[in-house]
Amino acid sequence: FNNTVFKEELADCEAEGVMLPSGLDFVDNSDILALLDGKSGVLDLLDEMLTVPKATNKGYITLVLKHQAGHQRMLASKFESLGFAIRHYAGDVAYDCDSWLEKNANRAPDETPELLAGSSCPVLQEIGAAIGEEAGAAAAEQKAGRAAKKVKSVAGRFRASLKQLIGKISTADPHYIRCVKPNLEKVPGRFVGSLVMEQLLRAGVLSSVRIRQQGFATRTPHRIFLTQYQVLVPNRLPRPITVDMVDADLKSDSESLLGELLLILPALRAAGEKACVVGRTKIFLNTSAAKALDNARRLALGTAIT
Repeated sequence: FNNTVFKEELADCEAEGVMLPSGLDFVDNSDILALLDGKSGVLDLLDEMLTVPKATNKGYITLVLKHQAGHQRMLASKFESLGFAIRHYAGDVAYDCDSWLEKNANRAPDETPELLAGSSCPVLQEIGAAIGEEAGAAAAEQKAGRAAKKVKSVAGRFRASLKQLIGKISTADPHYIRCVKPNLEKVPGRFVGSLVMEQLLRAGVLSSVRIRQQGFATRTPHRIFLTQYQVLVPNRLPRPITVDMVDADLKSDSESLLGELLLILPALRAAGEKACVVGRTKIFLNTSAAKALDNARRLALGTAIT
């Protein structure tokens, strides 16, 4: 989500011929994905244990903590004696690894072929026969000393699915909808601020807002910019604003208006040299510049009314 927002920032600025401020960064979960799905990661080591004779869940946990000892996201669990914890983007999560190796094996119990063969359902009989043939072939290969096929696992299936999902997202043009619950009781007219804030934080919404604040928080089309802020310098625009004005004229007039505003508004000048940038069709303003202009406009309109 944050990566998409950052890319949109870059694309908008590039289209307008505007350079983003240097030092713009954002937080994502790429390091967590590497911890889970990378080489010697949590899932990689889980599959590796399937080939280790007499492997145990305790041995798996020891191996994970050894390989990931220096990773800032990996923690020794304070709650589970047979597990570990990971510091995810949304918070710390403790994992109980009891029976992980057994659950990951993705193979039926040895009694399955015989059990299904005794069924009166032809479909179950066929499934039992297929499982028996697969188990027999694997045993024959092992007895002959040949390298066995790669063991199928739950983790392996999940990793393949995750890789496919990330591939689709990276080639798509995603749009995100964030649903926020105002209260846990699901009743109207009740807004729990702490609950809403936690959802916005955990979903990455506040982080995406920070990305925009680091750059240009406000992007205003030239026509709207001229209409909103001409009140600060009445009768100083080069020409009246008309519906048939082309982009080049709107941009030129926006540059003229911005120059006038910089002369009369100290707060706008104090926002910095690169706080206001004129793009091809928009004016880009950082947070300080937008606040200075809005405050000045509010005062001007209040004076005009009184």
